[in-house]
Amino acid sequence: YADGFPLFEDGSIGFSFWIKGEAPADTGFTIFSSTPSVNGGFEIRQCSKDPATICTRIYSGLESASTDTTLYGSAKILDGSWHHYFVVFVQKHLTIAVDGKTIRNTDIKISDDFSELQFNIGIGGKNAFNGEIDEIFLTSFDDSIRAKGDTTWQQLQSWLSIFYELQKEPAILD
Repeated sequence: YADGFPLFEDGSIGFSFWIKGEAPADTGFTIFSSTPSVNGGFEIRQCSKDPATICTRIYSGLESASTDTTLYGSAKILDGSWHHYFVVFVQKHLTIAVDGKTIRNTDIKISDDFSELQFNIGIGGKNAFNGEIDEIFLTSFDDSIRAKGDTTWQQLQSWLSIFYELQKEPAILD
């Protein structure tokens, strides 16, 4: 994991990973999470209502990390097959893609200090994930990821789709 990784050093971060796992009977394991603080954070974890679904939560830092949380994306991907999950923060914009398809593309309300945080990104949590995670990729984007005047972020979404296609390997998808 990245210890003290400057999340928004240039205004953005993107990270992706391949995940393969079955839906266990109990729920609540964490796949990735930041160290929550009063300025905010995030977590990617198994959803509490559906054990086959992964949820992305953002702690905005507008209230407190323990009470101000919003579910920004969910995908039913714990089915025993490999799936690709990509989360991108570009300043106050969030895009989440699963298997190259955008499932969430929105501006988010986060504290002004959210972009100045350094996160300790951890894999796992209180409850262990008994599946596989592979090909963890960290990146950031500059202003060229969004075409001038484009409010739909189509260029970013296209990049995520193409990246997924380039990352698919027969060995990992077996």
